[in-house]
Amino acid sequence: MPHYFEKIISFIKLHKIKSIIVLLIVVAGGYFGFGFFHKTDAETRYILSAVTKGTLSTSISASGQIAAAEQIDIKTAASGDIVYIGAIEGDSIRNGQLIAQIDTTDAYNTINNAQISLDKAQLTLDKMNGLVTDEGTIRGDKEKAQDTLDKSYDDGFTDVSNVFLTMPTTISGLHDLLFTSTTNKSFQQNVDWYLGQVSSIDQTNTPTNYRNQVISAYNSANDAYNKNFEDFKATSRTSSQASIYSLISETYETSQKLSDAIKLTSNFLDYVKKSMTDNGYNLPDILATHQSTLNSYTGNANGYLSSLLSDKNIIDNNKESLINTTFDIKDQEIQVQEAQQTLDEAQSALSDCYITAPFNGILATLNYKKGEAVSNGSTFGTAITNSKIAEVTLSEVDIVNVKIGDKAILTFDSDENLQVTGKIVSIDSIGSVSSGVVSYGVKISLDADDDSIKPGMSTNATIITDTQTDTIIVPTSAVKSSGDTYYVQVLSETYDLTDRANLISGVTSKTEPENKIVEIGISDDSNTEIISGLSQGDQVVVRTSSSATSSASTSGSTRNTGNVINIGGSGGGAPPTNFAR
Repeated sequence: MPHYFEKIISFIKLHKIKSIIVLLIVVAGGYFGFGFFHKTDAETRYILSAVTKGTLSTSISASGQIAAAEQIDIKTAASGDIVYIGAIEGDSIRNGQLIAQIDTTDAYNTINNAQISLDKAQLTLDKMNGLVTDEGTIRGDKEKAQDTLDKSYDDGFTDVSNVFLTMPTTISGLHDLLFTSTTNKSFQQNVDWYLGQVSSIDQTNTPTNYRNQVISAYNSANDAYNKNFEDFKATSRTSSQASIYSLISETYETSQKLSDAIKLTSNFLDYVKKSMTDNGYNLPDILATHQSTLNSYTGNANGYLSSLLSDKNIIDNNKESLINTTFDIKDQEIQVQEAQQTLDEAQSALSDCYITAPFNGILATLNYKKGEAVSNGSTFGTAITNSKIAEVTLSEVDIVNVKIGDKAILTFDSDENLQVTGKIVSIDSIGSVSSGVVSYGVKISLDADDDSIKPGMSTNATIITDTQTDTIIVPTSAVKSSGDTYYVQVLSETYDLTDRANLISGVTSKTEPENKIVEIGISDDSNTEIISGLSQGDQVVVRTSSSATSSASTSGSTRNTGNVINIGGSGGGAPPTNFAR
């Protein structure tokens, strides 16, 4: 035997390469031969997860900077020298706090002059209206005008009363002069007798026309008188001014008709007298008597007309005076209002001399010093609020998924441990374009102030676009898709998932997993909402594992893109057919 091994060693030394190759073939053959005779079937294990209830949120990320919630340039509203400054740059300020004062000398002078003008205007108005004093009320212009008008109505009624003291005698006297028989014994009416005296002299229609005009005028005057007298008896001094004025006007018209009747009668008798005289006839004595009577009646009628016309004119003038007085008072009231407005403006101008803080915050800049002159509209300084906002930008794709009121979580590059919450308070209506990219500005208010957060700091915002609470959720890796259909894989048996070995190494099943169709909702980086198809406590396959290779393969692939979950192909497990619902 030793001799045999020596030959082998000698052969190896002479043929090293061939020897190594033969050795490798022998080793490999032994390995694979052992595996062939000792092989076992590969075992598939399923990593499961229980279907649970929880809260699921979707979000969008954005970056930006911190800014003051409000920044205002403090403008001056007056001109002059600064006589006082009460704060310096960086000071905290309170709403309404006096920051500076401009010289008020001119403003006070303007106020004093405006107050004097207002007092004068008000005094004139008080005199017009009637000023109440300790001694009593001084009658104003309007009251005096009303008193004068009231008296003119009373005087007019008195004159109407006086007219009716003598008018009845005048109207009845004219009646007797025309329609009684005092010229002969034939009982012929006087008006007809006078017609007869001239008819033989003047063969024209003139005598008859005179006679008819006289009778018509008298009848008209008499009818007016009768109605006027009834109205007079129905009216008193306590009647309305409109009724008294109507009575005065009616009595004036009646007096006009009576005056017309008297005048026509006088003209008729004058015609008779002239015709008889021209033709040599003796004049009857009654003619002269009648003409004398008519002269007295004419005087009465003229007196009526004069007094009544005067009453009407006085009343009309006093009415106009009262109206004008009212207009004067209204005009004076306007002057008082204008004077008050001037005073208010002067007082406002005084307040403009005081520069105050617009809100609680910080005086960020101050542009003037005491003694310097400022002009109206100058920027005295800048104030910022203590509260801050985050200003971030979103793309046109993301902006459609956010709305005012959405919650946000802010983190900061300056302090990775600092985190604050907030909510969206403003979204730009119009986007801005830069290099063909459209972006929209979004403002996020901070729920709490933190002194370590300064304007200008960079911030990263996670905006919560949707949140579902107490909803059914499964790991996103458990959800698979086929076209527009989503499904999960479930086993026919139920397993104890409190057993750590089952959770880590998975479980085996005698049957293939079943594909169960589900309706999904929102998803985040880890979980997906199940709207229908599963109940709390159900078990779903998350991934599969082969014990022969100890290699794990995921059951499906997922990608979270904010609001939209994009779930990949069927992956491992049974093919996407024969779905269970």
